[in-house]
Amino acid sequence: MVCLVCSAEARRGLSEWHSCCGSCGYEAAALTVAINEAQAHATIDEAQREASLKALRMENFATIVGWAREQAPAARTLLDVGSAHGWFLEAAAPYFKVTGVEPDAEVGGKSIARGLPVRLGFFPDALAADER
Repeated sequence: MVCLVCSAEARRGLSEWHSCCGSCGYEAAALTVAINEAQAHATIDEAQREASLKALRMENFATIVGWAREQAPAARTLLDVGSAHGWFLEAAAPYFKVTGVEPDAEVGGKSIARGLPVRLGFFPDALAADER
């Protein structure tokens, strides 16, 4: 394996899909896409994930939205790539016209059912040709 950053030889990391560069420290992953496979969903308890993560994520998202408003005060739109449960969209919606892109059809579908503007698919394929 060759490091994508410095071209030095990388070594196997924690798993067969993980590698580490001994020269620059870059870590890489060679995971296969399984996001919409039933087996991938069977191993995750989404209700428990929400109970465990939502409060912390919402606090973090409020901080990020505040930073974004300071750094780009004229910005009116925001794209959330990998919008998952839509929590970031909810935090940003009072200040921006938001759109989410989510490759996980099950999780993204739940966000859509809650009325959030989420497009199912992968970035940038889920965007129209004239969108940036």
